[in-house]
Formats: sequence, structure tokens, C-alpha cells
Amino acid sequence: MAPSVSLIREAEMGDLHAVVMGILALKQSGVWQTLPFVPNYQHVEAQVVMMLHQTSHRLFVAVDEAMVMGLCGVELVQQRFIPDLLFVLEWALWVRPERRGDGTGRDLWRTACAWGRAQGAHGSIRATPWAHGERLTMSMWEDT
Repeated sequence: MAPSVSLIREAEMGDLHAVVMGILALKQSGVWQTLPFVPNYQHVEAQVVMMLHQTSHRLFVAVDEAMVMGLCGVELVQQRFIPDLLFVLEWALWVRPERRGDGTGRDLWRTACAWGRAQGAHGSIRATPWAHGERLTMSMWEDT
């Protein structure tokens, strides 16, 4: 596949519907498909609007020709016992099926981590695929 050529930027209110649909699409993949819940558009929409206005959250989108091709939502979290130790916590990473494997997800994640580093984060916590589904992984960044 060709490398990713999408513009990566912070999500805007004009992206709201596409972002909500991407988050709802997570129900069909990974560990989400095994959980017994019915996605609720209005609830997800309200959460996204709230997150777009919080300084500790960022939602990045990959856009090609005005179409959202993927998204990555993160927030800054403190280590419970070391308040100065911040991490970037991923709460959503989704890429349209036709763009999977082309670097879009990698570019979104790198953008989110760069934002976290600029905010003083020392590492990340995210879901990563493995043979039996997904698991949380924590990474400490050596250069912070």
C-alpha cells in the first residue's frame, strides 16, 4: 500500500458527525466487539463535544479531500502516586478499513504523542493488538 498522505490536524466541530461515526465503528473491531453494549450516538456525540473543549484532551483526525480517514483521541493523565508524571492515554484510535496498513494510524498516534510530549508527558498508555485480542501497554519515553 502507498504511504499515508492524509493531513493530520486537531478535530473541529465540523468533523463531529464523522468522528462520532468512527468511534461507533470501533464496536465492530478489537476487544470492543466482545463487549455487550449497544452504541449510543447521542451519548458519544455529547462526550466528543465535551472533549473538544477540554485542555487535557485532544482528538486528532486524518483528513483526505475533506473526508475523515481516521482519528486518535487521547488525554493527559497523572500517575496516581507521582503527580508530576504525566502520560498520554489513548481512548480511541480508528482508521477507515481502506486506509488500514498505510501508516495513517501510526501518523495519528505519533501526532498525539508529540502533543503529549509538548505538554510534559513522559510516556503513553494505549491498547495494542496481540494474538488474543488487545491489551494495554505502557511506554516510557526516554527523551523526555
